[in-house]
Amino acid sequence: MTLISPKRITAFAIALCAMSLGGATYLLFRPTSLTLFSWIEKINMLDYVDTVRENINFSLPGWVIYSLPDGLWILSYMLVIGAIWDFDLKNSAPALFFLPALALISELLQLPGIVPGTFDPGDILAYALGITLAMVYIIKNNRYEKN
Repeated sequence: MTLISPKRITAFAIALCAMSLGGATYLLFRPTSLTLFSWIEKINMLDYVDTVRENINFSLPGWVIYSLPDGLWILSYMLVIGAIWDFDLKNSAPALFFLPALALISELLQLPGIVPGTFDPGDILAYALGITLAMVYIIKNNRYEKN
């Protein structure tokens, strides 16, 4: 029986934290007009979310609310894919870079209006930060690297 390595457990834990932080930011600070809130309402959790939102007595900078969750989700995705592939960058590259490439392309295509949404350079920066942090972790833990 093979145990999951500590570096993979750490990657999954960081990914879970990043996903949770991005999700909490959306739930607590984004406008309730987002589709996410209709899903929350369908599972009868909107009253709980509203109660928490009403009791928040601080604000966050706009980039934290509107761009950081995107970077956190890219970080989370890449860490999970990296861990699943045991940080084998060579063989995991198609799966590893599919979603980040899609995110970057869709953000850039918002600029000319090809993709709905508002282009935000902050989103590009958040994606780049998430990708960079994930790559540092993956490269550091590449199973083919000599330690």
